[in-house]
Amino acid sequence: MALIFDSLPDFWAQRSKHWAIWLQEVAASEGKRLGDFNYRFHTDDELLALNRRFLDHDTYTDIITFDRTRGSRISADVAVSWERVVDNASRLNTDLGDEIDRVVLHAALHACGYADKSPEEEIKMRALENHYLAVRPLVLLHVEQ
Repeated sequence: MALIFDSLPDFWAQRSKHWAIWLQEVAASEGKRLGDFNYRFHTDDELLALNRRFLDHDTYTDIITFDRTRGSRISADVAVSWERVVDNASRLNTDLGDEIDRVVLHAALHACGYADKSPEEEIKMRALENHYLAVRPLVLLHVEQ
């Protein structure tokens, strides 16, 4: 099991140490095992290009999850738009730490088999995100930004 963060802004390095513990707990709660996750942070334009190339979507997005799950071991390559995360936090009047935690979690939930294409799926995904954010390790709530 490994969580790799490429191009993660330096001030998130401390927080990333705690994500593996949290995601192991999330995976176990979903009857899964945490495998390898590779998170890479991009600009909006870079993520838009990936969205066009791999998903044939011509829209900006905050995250694209390339699921590599095998059996009950969840794994993924994850592309994140740092600009979208910052913008979402501002637009939703949410703490930036909460928003990045949500994105990291969102990829793991996709690997667990949850989708968010339909309105019903999106409601389910948001409910799961809110649940797991509420029970994340307290240490994540106290890491400096």
